[in-house]
Amino acid sequence: MIRLVVLVCVASSWASAASAQVTAEAVQHAIDRGVAFLKKQQSAETGGWQEYTNQSCGLSALCTLALLNCGLDHNDPTIARALDYLRQCEPKRTYSISLQTMVFCQARQARDLATIRTNVRLLEDLMIRRDDGPMQPGGWPYQTGQGNGDPSNSQFALLALSAAEERGVAVSKEVFEIAEDYWLRRQQRQGGWTYSSTAKGAPASGSMTCAGIASLVITRGRSGKSQARIEKGMIQCCGADIEERDPIQAGLDWLGKNFLVSANPGVRVHGLYYLYALERVGRLTGHRLIGGHDWYREGAEYLLKRQDGFEGFWRGVGHDDSIPTIGTSFALLFLAKGKRQVVISRLQHGVASDWNWHPDALRQLTHHVERKWQQDLTWQTVQLAGASVEELLKSPILFISGSGPLVTTAQQRETLKQYVEQGGFIFAQATAASGCQPSREFEQSLRQLVEELFDAPLEKLPVDHPIWNAEYRLKPTKMPDNFWLYGVQACCRTSIVYSPVSLACLWELSDPTGRRELPERWKPAIETAAHLGQNVIAYATGRRLRDKLDGQTVLVPDTDLEVSPRNTLIVPQLEIGAGGDEAPRALPNLMEWMRRQVSTEIASPAEMAGFDAKTLQDYSIVFMHGRYSFTLTESQRNVLRDFLTGGGTIFAGAICGNDEFTQSFRREMQLVLPGVPLSPLAADHEAFTSRFRGFNLSSVTLRKPVEGESGIVVSEKVGAPLIEVMRQDDRDCVFFSPFDLSCALENQGGIQCAGYDTVDAAKIGINLILYAMLQ
Repeated sequence: MIRLVVLVCVASSWASAASAQVTAEAVQHAIDRGVAFLKKQQSAETGGWQEYTNQSCGLSALCTLALLNCGLDHNDPTIARALDYLRQCEPKRTYSISLQTMVFCQARQARDLATIRTNVRLLEDLMIRRDDGPMQPGGWPYQTGQGNGDPSNSQFALLALSAAEERGVAVSKEVFEIAEDYWLRRQQRQGGWTYSSTAKGAPASGSMTCAGIASLVITRGRSGKSQARIEKGMIQCCGADIEERDPIQAGLDWLGKNFLVSANPGVRVHGLYYLYALERVGRLTGHRLIGGHDWYREGAEYLLKRQDGFEGFWRGVGHDDSIPTIGTSFALLFLAKGKRQVVISRLQHGVASDWNWHPDALRQLTHHVERKWQQDLTWQTVQLAGASVEELLKSPILFISGSGPLVTTAQQRETLKQYVEQGGFIFAQATAASGCQPSREFEQSLRQLVEELFDAPLEKLPVDHPIWNAEYRLKPTKMPDNFWLYGVQACCRTSIVYSPVSLACLWELSDPTGRRELPERWKPAIETAAHLGQNVIAYATGRRLRDKLDGQTVLVPDTDLEVSPRNTLIVPQLEIGAGGDEAPRALPNLMEWMRRQVSTEIASPAEMAGFDAKTLQDYSIVFMHGRYSFTLTESQRNVLRDFLTGGGTIFAGAICGNDEFTQSFRREMQLVLPGVPLSPLAADHEAFTSRFRGFNLSSVTLRKPVEGESGIVVSEKVGAPLIEVMRQDDRDCVFFSPFDLSCALENQGGIQCAGYDTVDAAKIGINLILYAMLQ
């Protein structure tokens, strides 16, 4: 008999084994303590904080920015007072202007738009535009007439201008072009950046190298130097000049070779300032690993150890970091912004760069999703070589693109298969588009891979597939033929989707703010591509994302283990011909979830049980589920009646909340036990409590999709599960969930299923089985 073994324990609130690594809960606790410290330091009289010398409102803006990124909004009294204080300030220096702008952009209050526009003009005027001795064009000084421009002031100015543009305020394209040349000129041969451009032999530092990398990402996204472009009124997706030496990658290489979180590489001071810059690099470039280091996890572990145990502040080394309000703000910005949830990851495959066409595409697509969901998110790059299933599952979607053949090893193919079976989603695209090489080899190898791993072909998605309406209501019949998506049809969720043309090219051209000037003829195609990408993300994730530090349960069959029926509770699945075999892992996965919570061995047979009275008498509980209507024979009803009256229990559920199965089940149960109602289980029923070694189920979340005018809307209701029960001879003998448990237990629940998420579904199943055993 096959039994399932857990290879990776879930890092959740109900896992029995505690992780030795830093957890999302520990990070949030540290953030809460840091927030409390900053709140205590705020002046009750002015609403600001004690300012840094000559920086007017700069320090107060930094503290406010940190608090906003920690989740406080304009309605919070601390933020309200801080915003009132900052609105009275008219900064003249680069740092203060930039930080005030970033705060107003983050707070998103319409009344501050005029100030944001004024500050943008101030920063544009402050930028050095002439090459005069030490004066370097493209940089920013402390203020007009003070300083020759330095990379620290310059990076904050670019951060502010970037935030303003994302807020919808126009910024001169020329400013980004001149700034890009500034950063390119300052980069050292080894790939790093230094603070001083005049001091001979000045070492590169981690903070300035991070500033250089992030600044180039910002400028390149706005100076038109992307692979996708419009030339002579036509979209060109490929063919742009590619630099022999990518300065961003060179900077990342330097950072990887000199990686530290305990100090600022190269100079050893301003470590907290450096961590804030490191977070920016990891987020903007989409790198979860830098030089093989998980920069966020390592940085979070370091910061949690360095937080003051009594007051909750951070203090670093250096004249800025050593001020607790500044050090704490930098630490909070790292922890809060760095833990943004990952929505999609680009898969690095092969040995060349064929996987990385249109490198700015996912950043743009993620910005679209952020604006739609009103939520700060991030994207990442993950390397297939050497990756484990757990590693891949840190991202809900793997984006795979290319033009040449998709070359994988047997181990990598198995890893991708397990990733999908454990709840992952693959969004594949060929690079076929104007100006690009044909992608026949990529498509052919992808189709072969899919058929090999999942024994099913890629097929055109039907017009009524929920993916067309998951976020925006699209009409596939009215889209260009080459925009049609293909997928592997599945019971719960289509987990592999393929586009034969490059949507990524159009994502790279798109502008979430709507300010980019595009030819009218191409606007509909670019908008449709952006909407289609967002639909895929909404469909794949159900708009629910895991915390960055959370783990994931990986269940893998182990055929070497034998379970003796003598000491094992066996729960079979009953074969009723209603599509229950289309979600085959639901029951075995539930058995494994339960096995970790109780001392008794529990498992399910590999084969489904038939309607045989002699067979069923060996079991005390049987499981039924399906997604189609069904009708039992009178003989089958008699077998079930004898099973129930003899002390047996039926646990059943409608796959993906299927109404046809629900109606059939209710009808058949009335015929099996005439006169015994199938009634809602009371919210305070003891089966929903922890009395039987289960869980308190008073606050599980039921999600129901509803077709809205613009797309699918998901409503959520928190409370006790909606379970129906039949009671015979003072015993609850039938439990039925009309809402999905099975797809969730397969880790395949999606936006189209009315039901519960994986953890809640497992808790519900465990409680009902424990209650059936022990009532």
